[in-house]
Amino acid sequence: MSFDPLIRDASGRSPARWFWRALIAALPLMALAHAPHADAGSIVVGRSGPTNGCTVPSIQAAINRANGFGGHNVILVTDDVADGVYHENLNLRNLRSGLRLEIIGGFNNCRDLAPTASGKASIYGGGTSAPVVNIEGDVDLVMRGLWMEGGTRGIRWNGRGRVDIIGTTINNNGQFGIDVTGNGGNTYLNVLGNVDITNHTGYGAGIYAERAAVIVRGDGNSIRNNFRGIDITNGARVDIGATGAVIRENRAEGLYIHSLGASATPSFVYSVNPANPLAIASNADGAIFLTTTGGTNEVQKLCLRNILVRSNAYGIAALGPKTHVEMNGTTCAFPVDANIVCNDINYMSCNTFYDNQGDRRLMGVELGAKIDINGVLLYRNRSISLLSTNLGYGPSSSAITMTRSVAVENTLREHLIQASDDGIVDVWDSTIAANAGGFGVSLVSINPGLLQLTNTILDQPQTLLTHTGNAENVRLNRVLAPNQTGAEMLYRTILIGRPTFVDDVGRLSPFSLGVDRAPAGGGLDRDGNPRDVDTLDVPNVFGPRDLGAYEVQQTSTDRIMKGDFENGAGA
Repeated sequence: MSFDPLIRDASGRSPARWFWRALIAALPLMALAHAPHADAGSIVVGRSGPTNGCTVPSIQAAINRANGFGGHNVILVTDDVADGVYHENLNLRNLRSGLRLEIIGGFNNCRDLAPTASGKASIYGGGTSAPVVNIEGDVDLVMRGLWMEGGTRGIRWNGRGRVDIIGTTINNNGQFGIDVTGNGGNTYLNVLGNVDITNHTGYGAGIYAERAAVIVRGDGNSIRNNFRGIDITNGARVDIGATGAVIRENRAEGLYIHSLGASATPSFVYSVNPANPLAIASNADGAIFLTTTGGTNEVQKLCLRNILVRSNAYGIAALGPKTHVEMNGTTCAFPVDANIVCNDINYMSCNTFYDNQGDRRLMGVELGAKIDINGVLLYRNRSISLLSTNLGYGPSSSAITMTRSVAVENTLREHLIQASDDGIVDVWDSTIAANAGGFGVSLVSINPGLLQLTNTILDQPQTLLTHTGNAENVRLNRVLAPNQTGAEMLYRTILIGRPTFVDDVGRLSPFSLGVDRAPAGGGLDRDGNPRDVDTLDVPNVFGPRDLGAYEVQQTSTDRIMKGDFENGAGA
């Protein structure tokens, strides 16, 4: 039953989603198959004694017994205890080599082994200065159907091996729900469905990890109401491929990745179901914060795909010369589960930053960091600006690129885009329109390394640009805008006017300005449709490609008009 949680198939990819679901579904059946037979490795915990089917009266006694047996042992924890609560602090130290433990709760009593209504056995670690579960050294452990509360931590693990957690609540345990530090080898913490890690409100996190891999799979996981959601540092990484609002309602950041010596192995966060995308939501101090410090030579990279970021104080902040966030890019080797199709434009769907509100930049970089986003909808956020290379830490050659993206109906206090202090903002094939707020200038350029917009619609009534520094570092290449105020003396190709949209996210009418205005460049638009579709009745200027995030797919406006009249339109 033991397997590598990151095992690859023949193509080098991770197992498909069915594999994980089959595994998770099979665990209770495998445990119950062992339950009636002590000689098969089952140990039943309860106070009623052997005549009523109980093997030992405490979970710790069961662990000690299993360690004496060695091999594969299943510990079944019943509610046959005073008040249905085990007042224990479990120690798993110096376990024998080759021991595999499964601790499974949620049974009514030792004789019946029928499931309880809660499906969980309660373990309270109060009254001592210890974790509920304390693990040291190598371990191969499954914990299912447990409720852990009242320790200094829910789980503390210093060692290597693997710990699988399924159908378990880790609640109100001081600073940390889970605190794991890898020790000289592979360390895998696997959160495999219906796990709730909540109410750890000291200056800690739901999950804190060093030199370890945190892997989240399955449905119904939530890391919520902690100080931080997940805090990853010093060579640790995350691989979160799941559904629903996994990281939510934490007091500080949802996902906080920081390092004194960054890891060359990237972290991954992605959805596996377009109907229920993975969300980072309602975190009071921002969704994602990524930083590197010190003299690291490795890149700390975070790969995002098809996720929903909503109702946080900000979206992404990245600091440090080896820090790189990429969303829907081409350089991240995602697990196969990430290969879903998610083109829905609904504001609660994948690839959306929605309703993030705070006195911050929605996406900001500094001190040499990079953010690359592709095919993203920025919708109804409230912030200082959408994209900025100024977070207040100091000048740097940081960079943000945005391609095939849409920014509509946001409320901004100071500007849409800011490139400053040698920073780079590079926007391609995107649509920015109908944004409001107190800002009077759309683009702010203060001694940038580069501020560039290419094949882009910027449909805003505000002054187009304010600029200081080298004029050659501001380039507006085939931009459709209502005015060119502030850009008259710069390198620019600006089409003055306004587009005609057919919907709220910037799809163009075939008759609109911006159709067939750019050179052919290949690729797909935000809908996944081909670029460079030539609308034959519209004269090409530079080429057949449309400006903005979407390409008109109708090749002839005459056919549109004829079809409308034949169907009675306008009659």
